[in-house]
Amino acid sequence: MDVDTRLLRYFAAVAAEGNLTRAAERLFVSQPALTKQIKQLESQLGVRLFSRSPAGMTLTSAGQALASSTPAVLVGWDQALRETKAAASRAVRVLRVGFMSSAANEATQQIIAAFTRRRPGWRVDLQQAAWADPTAGLASGDADAALLRLPFPGQDHMRIELLLTEPRWVVLPATHPLAAHDRIPFDKLWDEPFVAAQPNYSPARRPRRCSGPERGARGLWEDARFELTAA
Repeated sequence: MDVDTRLLRYFAAVAAEGNLTRAAERLFVSQPALTKQIKQLESQLGVRLFSRSPAGMTLTSAGQALASSTPAVLVGWDQALRETKAAASRAVRVLRVGFMSSAANEATQQIIAAFTRRRPGWRVDLQQAAWADPTAGLASGDADAALLRLPFPGQDHMRIELLLTEPRWVVLPATHPLAAHDRIPFDKLWDEPFVAAQPNYSPARRPRRCSGPERGARGLWEDARFELTAA
């Protein structure tokens, strides 16, 4: 019996989160779609993997057995896929670079130029990834390297090199608990609902700290990290 690795990834996320809603957010899919995939996996295997209750999803004994083996299966498959596609890419001397929209901004061309100086004769193939793929092709093996922002799902299994940082502003109500800080670590904002706007930033024009008492808000900034991530 052949099981789609996508189903195993969905199963692993639900097993880790113990909750369909959180697992769906982690996978960037809708909850109904995730529920359907879990039922499909159970149908293919002919066993119940989860006990469902209002409190969440609990692994059955069969589910526990599958959960103990799934991570190694997925890691092994991802590694084999990356090595296979990377070997094919090297054979034609092409570096496939995935990127998310605005991941490295104006630095992208500088990064690519630096690579071509070090590897004359190579061609760089830039591939913009959809938001549904936060690894920009690394997990699937469609990219040899990627320009990404941290954090992203699966980053613990990737080799990451810091390339640059860039100031970012956060506008908060004056009554917000974080509004009194001059600098805010990015992880403090993970659970905050927000709208991200792309600034027109140049290193020569450092943003000034400002306040807007008429709107009851203050401007705060912190470094956002940009990464070159390689499989």
